[in-house]
Amino acid sequence: MGDPSKLLLLQGVLEVIRRDSLLDLVQKTGEKLLTGLRSFEREFPQLVHSARGRGTFLAITCPSTKLRDDLVARLKKKGKLVVLDELQLTSG
Repeated sequence: MGDPSKLLLLQGVLEVIRRDSLLDLVQKTGEKLLTGLRSFEREFPQLVHSARGRGTFLAITCPSTKLRDDLVARLKKKGKLVVLDELQLTSG
């Protein structure tokens, strides 16, 4: 059955998610970010394409790993959170 204290912790987390409408916030934030990524795609199709995702878990595809790495480095310098899924990295 597991540790009952973990259920209490989970209950508290779910309560905060509901109370603060965090799912709505994530959905609205994600829509705004995805809209921005798609606009960036249209303006710079040679740099990024295939913007996709749900909520704030979004992704883009770069034509090369070098371009991707440069973009990630610049975003990190600006204080933006960037997470790479190393299992899906491809070039081309």
